[in-house]
Amino acid sequence: MRKKIIIRQFSGVLVCLGLVLSFSLGAFAYTFIAPNSLWKFSGGSFNKKYLLYCTDTLGSSFTEGFTRWNNGRRNGSAVCSFSSTSSISGSNVDCYASALNNYSILGQTDYFSFNGNLYSYTEIDLNTTALTTSTTARSQATATHEIGHALGLGENNNMPATIMCQESGGRSVTTPQADDLNGVYALYN
Repeated sequence: MRKKIIIRQFSGVLVCLGLVLSFSLGAFAYTFIAPNSLWKFSGGSFNKKYLLYCTDTLGSSFTEGFTRWNNGRRNGSAVCSFSSTSSISGSNVDCYASALNNYSILGQTDYFSFNGNLYSYTEIDLNTTALTTSTTARSQATATHEIGHALGLGENNNMPATIMCQESGGRSVTTPQADDLNGVYALYN
């Protein structure tokens, strides 16, 4: 009888300890492109330039995606900043729209010019095969998601309420959320 009481009390203490730890430690669910080496832009996440190679609806989707990241705030402060450029040599993010011949891939981000874990520019390609006939909201959310990859964030399919969740993972938002912004902050600070 005494063993049962001690085991129940011990179990109760473990449950309470678990609840206290889960609320006090603060959870995060962001992921990085390369968690072991922490790939990220050289020079930080501010004052980055993008160049549009598409001027149609998908070009507008890119512009809106950059605006969404620029407007994101973590504790009242921006975590990144982007502006448009017309200079090929001054661009950190080159934005394209082309047929990727795979309807299930909405966008793709590639990284270039590495120095260790730091890269100087990326290329984002939105899939015209999948997005040309899509809604504007879908194209904008896809561009915003891919810009998150350009910043160094990985897929986050366990959290549908983040922009870094893939559409196929059930993404339910169209703008960067607190978890996305916390990920950028953690990567660059």
